[in-house]
Amino acid sequence: MSARDRLVPVGLWAAWKSKIGRPTSCSMAWRFTNAIFHAGFGVWVYFLASSTSFHHSSLSSRLGLGGGTGIPFAPNWWGVVFPMVTLTMSTYQIHTDTEWRFFKVVGRILAAILTLAACYIHALTIKHAVTPKFWHGFHPKQT
Repeated sequence: MSARDRLVPVGLWAAWKSKIGRPTSCSMAWRFTNAIFHAGFGVWVYFLASSTSFHHSSLSSRLGLGGGTGIPFAPNWWGVVFPMVTLTMSTYQIHTDTEWRFFKVVGRILAAILTLAACYIHALTIKHAVTPKFWHGFHPKQT
């Protein structure tokens, strides 16, 4: 029994063995190609978000690399989380299609980083949502 056969519920074995509703090699190749494309996109956007955040962080100025004093919190910080979701999900899809352990481990590491980032941004959002200054930033200043 292959690894893929073990994933099929017992009640669906007859349909699985008769190849009714079973993914074809073409559809599996398409899913793998799609996952590789999304992984590449996720790496690129994650790199852009990370490098921009590092450039504007106070750490880069302390290391003598230029940069700023830090990025003030804004709701658009959630824009960093979504490329991480794309990268994590595409890594899991590659693992599902290839069953290579490397992608499973990398997917779990990315999921842990994603969970920490989402919890951190949730906490900051809640912290800033109780201040009036946070809500006034959404409306243009009237002169």
